[in-house]
Amino acid sequence: MDLGSWPFRRDTIGSGLAKPARTVVCPPGNEGYPLALIYRRCIWDQRPTVQHLFFTVTGLVLIIFNYRWDVVHSLSNIAVVYAIMWFAGRTRIGLAASFIFAMCYLLAGYLYTATENYDIKWTMPQCILCLRLIGVAFDYYDGGVEDFNSLPSDRRATALKDLPSPLEMLGHSYYFGGCMVGPQFSMQRYRDFVQGTLWSGQKTKNANSITYSMNRLVLGVIAMAFYHFGAIYFNDTIILSEEYLTEWSWPARWAFLGVYGTVALHKYVACWLMAGANQWNGLENIGLWHFETTTNFDGFIRAFNINTNKWVAQYIFKRLKFLGNKQLSQLIALGFLALWHGFHPGYYLCFVNEFLVMKFERDVTQIIDSFPQVRGIVYHDKLQWLRLAFMKVYVATLFGYCLVPFVLLKPSKFLKVYATFYYIPSILLVLWFAGSFKVMAIVRGAIRQSTNGLSSDKDTSSIRPDGGKDIASDDLKASAKHD
Repeated sequence: MDLGSWPFRRDTIGSGLAKPARTVVCPPGNEGYPLALIYRRCIWDQRPTVQHLFFTVTGLVLIIFNYRWDVVHSLSNIAVVYAIMWFAGRTRIGLAASFIFAMCYLLAGYLYTATENYDIKWTMPQCILCLRLIGVAFDYYDGGVEDFNSLPSDRRATALKDLPSPLEMLGHSYYFGGCMVGPQFSMQRYRDFVQGTLWSGQKTKNANSITYSMNRLVLGVIAMAFYHFGAIYFNDTIILSEEYLTEWSWPARWAFLGVYGTVALHKYVACWLMAGANQWNGLENIGLWHFETTTNFDGFIRAFNINTNKWVAQYIFKRLKFLGNKQLSQLIALGFLALWHGFHPGYYLCFVNEFLVMKFERDVTQIIDSFPQVRGIVYHDKLQWLRLAFMKVYVATLFGYCLVPFVLLKPSKFLKVYATFYYIPSILLVLWFAGSFKVMAIVRGAIRQSTNGLSSDKDTSSIRPDGGKDIASDDLKASAKHD
């Protein structure tokens, strides 16, 4: 319903995690849906001030219910960032101060509350708020740029011409459909929503949000059931057992790893299915069909955690254009994402894996696309099903391998799993990265010398799987490009 529906409760998310990270706090129902229904029936046509108050109060109740007086952390962050914008204005110093304060506060929270497992504490909604406040600071700064029309279209769309009111800041920060686990949305988008101008027909009584929301709820329940039942047979205990590490055959270990990674991801799939909706998918955080059917990593990344990826693309990746190196910008953006998750080494290795795999896929796709003979064989109609089967196995197993550090967190755990595969994927990816620059230079030279070769940017989507848009992606996460 509307901007979102169910702020997933921390006890539900924690049910699949280690017991020390869990909480016994359990709200009486899936409160996001009743709140969305109340909003749609009683609040949606009220003036913005009433809507801001509704979102502020309901969001605060959710935070207090789950984290008690730790709500002070979010309140203090909102107050400090607002004060910085108020006193510093649209200056680089003010922007830097807001960015540094929000990030440092979050990282200090990680240090203070961290254990060896996933920590379902006040830092969970705080990491969502951190990005939201940084986004507001960037948008406020963009609104004061002298040559406003020179800004990229996405920055013009979110730029703020004036400083939001304190009540707007609270409503935007505590909106019940996004204050617990996301998704991210800009202040301007929130304003448009409250004013009824986000899409045509928003302020009509016959706008049918209930059907879409119920469909997402059902899909979310199915995804969560898949995760819970799958985790019975594909879990950390088994993958770290001596039997798995030493006695299972190599094919069996790879097969288990592929399913293990798929099961682990569906915890987040369920969460975002239940939490994201508007027109009724404007804040959809998971492209379910594409996520389940894609045959490459880029497809996974495009369809997974969509709004956070868009946030990183807009506020981090694209703003590094001055570096003049897209791969360096991508690496820094992924490093920011890892730091935003916390200090566990597994986060950093996971995002390094992502960077290496994306580099490998782009290069291999460019090589295939550049030579008609090779492309004709790879995408031959008679090989369609064989290619599809191979790519699905490739994605499932390698994604499971890359995800292991993110799930297990500690080197003493995930290195055991990597050792049983002799680090072969890691070694091959590093070797490719080291040699790819020379290889791709040779490929480009061969293309220039070939009289019948295709240019590397020719559209081959008519003969490519998934419409040809996935594997050849040259961007970060949500297909962002340096403008």
